Amino acid sequence: MSTLYLHVGTPKTGTSAIQAFLAIPENQSVLDSHGFAYPLFKEKYDLTGDDAVPQRNAHPLIYGQYLNQGKYNEYTEMRENFYNDVRKLLDSGKNVILSDESVWHVSRKIDSFYKNIYDRIKGYGHDMKVIVYLRRQDDFIQSYWRYKVQVPRRHMQMSFNQYINSKKYEYFPLDYHAQLTHIADAIGGKESLIVRAYERSQFRGTPPNIIEDFLINIGLELTDEYQDPDIQRNPGLDYICCEVKRRLNRYPELQSNNIIRRFMNDITEENSEQGLYKVDTLFTKKKGEAFMSQYNESNAQTAIDFMDRPDGKLFYSKPTFEDKEITKFTPKDYMDICFRIMKKLDDENAVLRQELKKTKGELKVANQKFGNRVINKVKGKNKKK
Repeated sequence: MSTLYLHVGTPKTGTSAIQAFLAIPENQSVLDSHGFAYPLFKEKYDLTGDDAVPQRNAHPLIYGQYLNQGKYNEYTEMRENFYNDVRKLLDSGKNVILSDESVWHVSRKIDSFYKNIYDRIKGYGHDMKVIVYLRRQDDFIQSYWRYKVQVPRRHMQMSFNQYINSKKYEYFPLDYHAQLTHIADAIGGKESLIVRAYERSQFRGTPPNIIEDFLINIGLELTDEYQDPDIQRNPGLDYICCEVKRRLNRYPELQSNNIIRRFMNDITEENSEQGLYKVDTLFTKKKGEAFMSQYNESNAQTAIDFMDRPDGKLFYSKPTFEDKEITKFTPKDYMDICFRIMKKLDDENAVLRQELKKTKGELKVANQKFGNRVINKVKGKNKKK
């Protein structure tokens, strides 16, 4: 009997790093040698039109419903083919890993999502486990707001306070105990759930890291056989760069063009190294405590029921909220960031101009040499005549 490991996120818990690691060809071979498969189905299931990278190999399970498309039932045949491919791997004796962080929230809009998968896998004669990482809610929501601001297709223009006040974050099931109970009831009990906290202090490994922690979840070790275990994707912008980007998001041209993103990544790194514009939290003490009060009881019960922690501690780190309003940046601060963006763009253009000038010069010399050879060749023919 093989096992299907369904990794459902949650979002902003290192899922992209895990997926990228598992998708490396060399690592696929290592997984195969240990009886595991992380199938990509790149050619068979082209999901690029659904805004999902191929590494998110569980995406066919929610295809059509992702991004509120409401077309889930239109892809029943595709999912049947997908299940057949997964079954072939399970029947061959392979444990199969599927991963997509959007399953965590999109599944709520699909009737009997987990039960249907569980019943199907059990019907094949195999086992199923769901893996989920949980991030402290205040930490998650700040990370997600930053992500929404900096990714062009999201076009976030609301400030962080506006986003919190709008309660749009309720799109995600942040009552972890309620969601985990729902999943457990559908897959045969909490024994089929692997629940981990997304905190560096709780990661296993040497040094502690998300990749090794994930492998341990499925009974593997991070050995020298694997390639590039330290992968980082989706680097975040600091608060002031997010605020500049948020204001620029009102211009359609910058919504579809991400040219300044890479410069802002560099500026964020420079700010961190120099201790500039440091903001530890986007919550004031009052708003932060009010926000977390919604989840404190759920978090404690999650630790007790799903992680066997009688003390009720799901997260070891404590929120650090400001006693005062978040520092307001001045127009001069924003101008500083914009100037640095323009300076980096100008520096890059200067390099490109030099390279273009050099290339033009080389082409001119080549053309002259070619032209001279042609002329000499013609002269030679004329002399023979």
